Amino acid sequence: MLLFMLIFIVLLGVVQHYYRKKALVGIDYNYSVSKKVVEPQELFEYTCTLKNNSNRFIPFVRTIQVMPDVKHEDDTILRRLDDFKTPTCIYDSSTYLPRKSIYQLTIDLSIAKRGVHDFRGVSLYIGDFLGATTIYKRFEKVNQIVVYPPFLKSPLLNKKLGSFLGDISIRRFIMEDPVLIVGMREYTGREPMKHISWKQTAKTQHLVVKQFDYTTEMLVQIILDVADNLTEDEYETLYSVTRSMVQDIHHRKISYNLVTNAIIHGYFKEKSTFDAINSTSMSHLQHTLELLGRGGYGCVKNLDSLLHNMPLSNSSVVILILGRHDARKIKLVQEKLTQNSNELLVIVSEDYMTKTSHAS
Repeated sequence: MLLFMLIFIVLLGVVQHYYRKKALVGIDYNYSVSKKVVEPQELFEYTCTLKNNSNRFIPFVRTIQVMPDVKHEDDTILRRLDDFKTPTCIYDSSTYLPRKSIYQLTIDLSIAKRGVHDFRGVSLYIGDFLGATTIYKRFEKVNQIVVYPPFLKSPLLNKKLGSFLGDISIRRFIMEDPVLIVGMREYTGREPMKHISWKQTAKTQHLVVKQFDYTTEMLVQIILDVADNLTEDEYETLYSVTRSMVQDIHHRKISYNLVTNAIIHGYFKEKSTFDAINSTSMSHLQHTLELLGRGGYGCVKNLDSLLHNMPLSNSSVVILILGRHDARKIKLVQEKLTQNSNELLVIVSEDYMTKTSHAS
């Protein structure tokens, strides 16, 4: 009996040693999120997959996933940590893995706060044959989700913007475009001298002017100025106001362009000044909203530098969005616009901080 016990203990030790040595061999882990960009509090799926490619039975596997500040309908499955710079959650789960098996778990999550949120890999703890110890392995993989700024419901903002954009929509069909020439007509004395066609005048022996087609499209140039001294609430209102304006312009099928001096996290290797291409397409809107979702708290250059190399000759109207009232900045933009006779609408987001409500 004693000999049997000794043999059993030796065999147990051999198996235990083998399991510890091979514990991580053939074990794969992966996780994914179903969406890359979401609205605030919009549900997305988080899926984790454990795969045992070996012929061993794994009696215990524990995964610890560090997540951003996510929400779940059952918050008991998430543990919140306060010792990180940003709000962080831990998703802790355990299971076992039969030989040649796959374990997959999917949960629905949401994020309320605008910004760039990182899922940064997982810590894996695999139990040995006897369950006495665990072997640790870290799987590094970063997935990002960008949360759009919430849409602002503000009757005051809607009225101001609607009136301004309404005038633009009307003028689009009554203004002549000096590029689109459709013919010639006699000079009446009311046309500018620069519209006279001297070649046709020489042929006909009387003054002839160029006749232009009507403007079919105009461009709204949006300038988002982000200052360094705003509070967090002021920054968030600034991005939400900008989102509301962009979306309204898009729905009116007016081409728009967005330029800003804001920090843009994780975009073009942290190059933060972006210039969204003119368009009325849905992809252009989504691209612009993602950039606003990536916007940080601060700027990389002042408004003077932003305006210095920014051409406005093709812009029909300009919308300047500021966080706070600043007469110097408004005058600076006005002086820039006088060279091209552009119209200006100034929106100051602090005017809408206490008069707005968010809609997801």
